[in-house]
Amino acid sequence: MKNISCLLICLLLLACGQGERTETKTEKDTTKQAAAAENSQEPETTNPNSVAAIKQAYATSVNLIQSGQLDSVSYNYNCQQERSGKIVYFSKNGKLMMIKHSYNEYSHFEATDQYFVNDNQLYFAHLNSLVWSFVAGEGDGATKDDITESRLYVVDNHAILCLEKKFTIRKNAKDNPKAENVPNKVVNCKPVNGLLKDFDALVSFKDKGNKDCLGK
Repeated sequence: MKNISCLLICLLLLACGQGERTETKTEKDTTKQAAAAENSQEPETTNPNSVAAIKQAYATSVNLIQSGQLDSVSYNYNCQQERSGKIVYFSKNGKLMMIKHSYNEYSHFEATDQYFVNDNQLYFAHLNSLVWSFVAGEGDGATKDDITESRLYVVDNHAILCLEKKFTIRKNAKDNPKAENVPNKVVNCKPVNGLLKDFDALVSFKDKGNKDCLGK
């Protein structure tokens, strides 16, 4: 009887030990999965070098912005009433991920430009501009908005793919096009020297002492 009791105690201790090991392993697996999920949202350490990689990096940044996971700081400027705007810098763990620049010039032009960044280099730009004007022959106060959207995929300071869409919205029209329904067209890429100059100016503006005006 004594031997049987000892055997039962040994089996019980063995079962408890296996249970503890299983629980510990489960906890470790859960921790690893959580860490992997968090790391998947971290900024890339290398710059995307293809259209597919750029799209993936862009989607990650947009998701982080929309879910409120990025830090942001914004500044307003006004250049003698000729040009005024707002610049928002989005970053994660101190790494710049996107710059959003909304501005207008005089009263007939406005734009919103978004620059997506990795390792301090531009890899994607979404430029959206609007020019409005009066329309003759359509009654008093008739206006139209001519809108241009450009998407530029940039690798090593060179555009590798350029998309563009243009459409017009008229004040008195009932069947104005919706931006999401207008297809992008592939266009010939031009040198991006001007784009990079604008981008560098926005990056420098963040640490500028006097933020009254953003120079061109």
